[in-house]
Amino acid sequence: MRLTVAIPTYDRNAIFRKHLALLMPQLTTDCDLLIIDNCSPAPVIETIGDLLDSYPAVNVQVERNRTNVGAAANMLRCIERCETEWVWVLSDDDLPKPDAIETVLRNIRKSPDCVFFNYSTVFKVRTESFVTAGLDEFVERLDEFGNLVFMSTGVFRASAVSANLKYGYIYSYSWAPFVAMLLHTLGDNGKVWFSDEHIVEYHAADEKRWSYINWGLGMGVLLDAPMKPETRARLAQKILRSVAFLDFSLLIELSAAMNAKRMERREARFIYDQVCGRLYYFERSVIRRGRIFAFRMLLSFPRFSYRVCIDGIRFIRRRKGKSEDVVAGIWAPDRLSGV
Repeated sequence: MRLTVAIPTYDRNAIFRKHLALLMPQLTTDCDLLIIDNCSPAPVIETIGDLLDSYPAVNVQVERNRTNVGAAANMLRCIERCETEWVWVLSDDDLPKPDAIETVLRNIRKSPDCVFFNYSTVFKVRTESFVTAGLDEFVERLDEFGNLVFMSTGVFRASAVSANLKYGYIYSYSWAPFVAMLLHTLGDNGKVWFSDEHIVEYHAADEKRWSYINWGLGMGVLLDAPMKPETRARLAQKILRSVAFLDFSLLIELSAAMNAKRMERREARFIYDQVCGRLYYFERSVIRRGRIFAFRMLLSFPRFSYRVCIDGIRFIRRRKGKSEDVVAGIWAPDRLSGV
C-alpha cells in the first residue's frame, strides 16, 4: 500500500513552499511526492529545490508542463502520472494538517476496499463517519456538495478511478473533473468513506475571482453522467444547495456584465436559460418557476435590477451587522473571466 501526494501548482511559489515545508516531515516510506508545475512564470523547482534536497529519503518527482494546460487538466495529470495505489491531490494553497498523512494512511489500512475518502472541512463538519456503496447511495447520502468539489479533501484509489480518467478530461469544463470520474467509477458497489476527520485547513480565496456564471454552466455538465433519473434529480438538488440563491446571484452578475458592456441582453438570457434549464430542471414548484421567469424578465432592465439587488443585499448585511464593503466586488464585471 503506497500513497502519492500529488500537488498541481501554478504561480504560487512562495505560499506553496510554505505549505510544502509543513508537509515534508509527514511523508513516510509509504509515500511518494509528485509535483506538477503548470508552466509557472518562475519554475517552481527554483523555489523549492533546496527544501526537497533536505529530505533525501522522500521519493520526489517534479514535472513541468511545456505550456499552461489549465487548472482542470493539470489536476487530472496528477492522476495520470500517479504510479501508486492511492493518490491525494492536494492544492498548492491549502494547508495540510500536522497529522494529515497519518490520518490518510490509517484510514486506507482500515478500509482498503474503498474507492474514495472524503474528509470534513468548514463546508461540512461531520459528527460521525459513514460509508456508502454504489452511485445511488453515494448521491443520496452526500451531505455537502461543496465539500466534495473541494479537491484537497479527497483521497482516491488511483487504480479504480484511472480507468475513467478520460471522463475527467471530457468533463473538465465542469470545474469538478474528479467528481465526474467518481460518478463514472462507483457503479453499483463502489464504496466511499465520508470521514469526520480533517486533513486540510480551508482558506477562502479572493471572492472577486469567483464567477457564479462559470460555476453554474460548469456544474450543470455533471448531470450528463449516466445515472438513474431519480439519482440525477437528487444530485441536481445537492449541487443547488451548495450555492444559496444561485438564480439571484446569476441575475446580479449578468446585470453587472451588461452594464459594463461586456454582454448583450440576448447573450445574458441565453446563459441564464442554460444554467437554470439544467440545475433547476427538476424543481417544478410554481414559486420556483415564477421566480426564474421574473428574474429572466429583469435582465431586460440591467441597471435597475443590479441597483435594487445590491441595495437589498447591503440592507440585509447592515441588519445582520456585517460589512458592506465586499458586496459590489463579489459581482463586479471584472470577475467574469470565463465569459
